[in-house]
Amino acid sequence: MTFFAGRYAFLRKLEENNTNVHKQIWLVKDPKENNELILKSSVNQADAKAEYEIMKQLDHSNIVKVLDGITFTHGGCEYFGITMKFMKNGDLDNFIDSKRNEQPICWTENDALRLIAQLIAGLSYLHQKEIIHRDIKPSNIFLGPENELVIGDFGISDTLGTTRMTRIVGTDHFLPPEAIEEDEEECLSFARDIWSCGVVIYMISYQKHPFTVSSRMRTMMNICEAKMHENETRFRKCDGLINLCLQKEPENRVANGSFLSKNRNIENLIYQLDHGIPPSDFCFSDNIVDVVQAVNAKLLQENEKIAEITYIRKKKKIPSNS
Repeated sequence: MTFFAGRYAFLRKLEENNTNVHKQIWLVKDPKENNELILKSSVNQADAKAEYEIMKQLDHSNIVKVLDGITFTHGGCEYFGITMKFMKNGDLDNFIDSKRNEQPICWTENDALRLIAQLIAGLSYLHQKEIIHRDIKPSNIFLGPENELVIGDFGISDTLGTTRMTRIVGTDHFLPPEAIEEDEEECLSFARDIWSCGVVIYMISYQKHPFTVSSRMRTMMNICEAKMHENETRFRKCDGLINLCLQKEPENRVANGSFLSKNRNIENLIYQLDHGIPPSDFCFSDNIVDVVQAVNAKLLQENEKIAEITYIRKKKKIPSNS
């Protein structure tokens, strides 16, 4: 069996269509902890280490958690690798595809908001840390077994105002108009992430991209004009969030993720996330009193479970750490 850095056992290569030997993503096992992890590695050690330095600053339930940074040799190349939690439900891109192919499509606005609230919570945290992701898109967002959502892939991210923020990078269909028009000064700001977040919110809501058509040139024109597709189905709350993000002029978008998280359609949901309520148990009332009561009831229920388990352990003399 192949081991990386003498510790992580190779299970299989991910992204099998990736022909770039200089960047690899593997599924590995840590025998010490007996868990499966992602090992993302690159021979461009400077960029990989820069990504690692950003990621290890981050500690939020909606941001992928970095576990380790290692240097190792494989196939005659020396890599720097980052290990992180393996999200078994894959990425948001595949999730959206699966929903699009459902017949009939059983997708409600509340279903969409469960994911959107987590996305905005993660983005708000990044912006509070003055980090611009620069590549928010469904394939860089990952889901756990209960559709808990985390933002990942910080390969082109950077802190606001640092020297790496000197060029326009990212994925074409998720770039804002100012990036396509190559206005570098306008593009190196939180407004870049806000636009990309709006595209993802639209895709979560309607299972399609807001601007793409068969012609790439026409798609780019739609983005530059902020000309979205019309939808037969309308999600009022989701549309409100989309319109805050997908404004052609950067100054007309909501300023950053923190402001977006204060939107009345999302603030109550993030309040519940902050109090440990899983998205599957969200209260969708617009009345904050109802939300607080629902949170308190859930916390009381959890405390009662803990008290019951503690009582049983004491009665059976089971050690608390077993």
